[in-house]
Amino acid sequence: AVSSVGVAADVTLRRQIGRGLYRYKITSLQTADHWMITNLEGIVEEVNPSFERITGFTQEEVLGRPSNFLRSGCHDAAFYDNMWRTILAGEPYRGVVVNKKKNGELFHEMKTITPIKNDEGRTTHFLSIGKDITDLKLTEEELRGTARKLEEANARLRESEESLSHHLNILESVFNSMKEGVIVADSTGKFVMFNDAATEMVGIGLTDSEPQNWPTRYGVFLPDMATPCPMEELPLYRAVQGFETDEKEIFIRNPAKKEGVWLKITGRPIREATGELRGGLIVTRDVTERKRAERVERELEETRAEFETARVIQTRLFPKTAPELSVIDIGGSSRPAVATGGDYYDYFTLPDGSIALIVGDVSGHGLGPALIMASVRAYLHALAQSETSPEDVLTILNRLIVDDTGPEDFVTLIYARLDPKTGFLDYVSAGHTTCYVLDKADNIKTSLESTGPPLGVVPDARFDRISQVVLESGDLVLLLTDGIIEAECQTGDVFGPERAIEFVRRNRDKKSKLIVDELLLEVDNCCEADTQDDITSIVIKVG
Repeated sequence: AVSSVGVAADVTLRRQIGRGLYRYKITSLQTADHWMITNLEGIVEEVNPSFERITGFTQEEVLGRPSNFLRSGCHDAAFYDNMWRTILAGEPYRGVVVNKKKNGELFHEMKTITPIKNDEGRTTHFLSIGKDITDLKLTEEELRGTARKLEEANARLRESEESLSHHLNILESVFNSMKEGVIVADSTGKFVMFNDAATEMVGIGLTDSEPQNWPTRYGVFLPDMATPCPMEELPLYRAVQGFETDEKEIFIRNPAKKEGVWLKITGRPIREATGELRGGLIVTRDVTERKRAERVERELEETRAEFETARVIQTRLFPKTAPELSVIDIGGSSRPAVATGGDYYDYFTLPDGSIALIVGDVSGHGLGPALIMASVRAYLHALAQSETSPEDVLTILNRLIVDDTGPEDFVTLIYARLDPKTGFLDYVSAGHTTCYVLDKADNIKTSLESTGPPLGVVPDARFDRISQVVLESGDLVLLLTDGIIEAECQTGDVFGPERAIEFVRRNRDKKSKLIVDELLLEVDNCCEADTQDDITSIVIKVG
C-alpha cells in the first residue's frame, strides 16, 4: 500500500511538472526567437523550429555537431574567445552576432547565451537564444508548427523528473530573455504566465483577476487614452475564446510609468493537436517611443506652420517698394536666422517730403524678437508722422519700448532722414552698429556711429542727432546690422565691416536692391553654413 501511494505521488508529481513544462514550452516555441541547446563542449543537443526556419539547417543536420557551423567569418578569434570566457565563467553573454545560413546567406541576430545550471549550481549546458533582427513577426503557420514540435518535445521530457525540471528552467529562461511581452491564460481565463517583459510593460504581473476585471485591474484603455477597453475587445480574451487578433493598439496606465505605455498586441488561441482549445496567448510590443515621436512630429509640424504664418506676416511689414526718386536709388533686404527674426529695415516718405531710412536689430531672434520688432515699426510709423526730429522720435520710442520689453530685451536702431532735394542726411543711432557713407572714389566719407544707448534699457535716455552729412553725386550709404558684421566665416574669422564695404565697392554700379540681395549671398558663401543671426542691410546711391 505504501509503495502504491509512493508510485501515485510520483506519477502526480510528474504530471504536474509535465503540465507546467508543457505550458512554458508550447508558448516558447511559438515565438520568432530561435534557440539551441549545447553541452559544455558546444555540441548541439537540441534546436527549436525557428532555428531550422531561420538558418535552413534541419534538426537532423545539426544534432551532435559543434555549434560553430554557423560562423560567418565576420568575427575574429578574439570575438569568440571573449564569448567562451564569459559563458564558461557562468555569466550570460549578450551581443549582436553575424552568422551564416545553410544557403550561405548572412543574417544578423541578437544573441543571448545563458549557462544552464543544475540544482548543485554546476553548469551543465548552454542555452543560445537568437533573435533575427530583420524579422520578428509571428505567423499562424509558425504557431501551428511550433505546437507540434512542443508536443513531441513534451513526450521526451516526461522521461525523468530531472529532465523535466531541467527543461522547465530552460524554457523559463527563454521567456524571460525575450524583449516581447508574453502573457498566457487557460481556457477558463485564468492567467498561467507573465514573462518579465510583459510584467514591466503592464506594470502588474500575474494575478487572479477574472476576465471581466482585466481592463480596470491592469488599466487597459482604447487609443483615446480615456475609454476603458471593453473585455470583448481584449486580444487575450478573444484568444481564449478561440479568435486571433493582429496588431491591436492599446494604452496601458502603467503605475510605474507616469505617462503610461503604448502596446501593439498580437493574440492567438492555443490548441491541442486535436483542435481542442487549451487557452490563449498574446505577444506585446512596447511602441511608446514611436508614439511619442509621432506626437513630437505633429507638434513640430504645427509649430512650423505657426512660424511660417509669422514669417509671412513679418515679411509684409517690410517695405514693398522704395520711394521713387530721380537721382537717389534705395534698396533693402533682410533674412532671419530662423523663420522669424528681430531685424527690421524700412524706408518711407515723411510729411515734409524727406525720406525716413531705418535699420533696427532686436536682441535675439525668433518669434519673441519678431513681435517686439513689429511694435517698434508701428510706433515709428506713428511717431514719424507727428515728430519732425529724429532725436525726439527715438526719445519717445525708447520710453514706449521700456514698457514693452523685459530686462533682457533691447533694440539697437539707426534712424536717418534724407532730404532728396538738398542731399542733407541727419541721423540718430541708438547703440546700433556703425554704418558708412562712401564717396564716389569709394573712400569712407563718414562713419555713422552710435549716438546713444540701445532702446529699452534706460527709461529717460536721450539721443543726440548728427546733422553734418551732405550726400553728393556718387556717394553711397550702407546701413546694416551686426548679423553681417559678426557672421563667422569658414576660416574662423568674422565677415567684418571691411568685407561688407569692399563688396559694396565692387558692386556699386548695380542697382541698390541687387547689391543688398547679393551681399546676403556673399555672407552665405563666406560662412558656408547657415548664419546664427538675422542679417539686414539698406543701400542708398546718389546719382
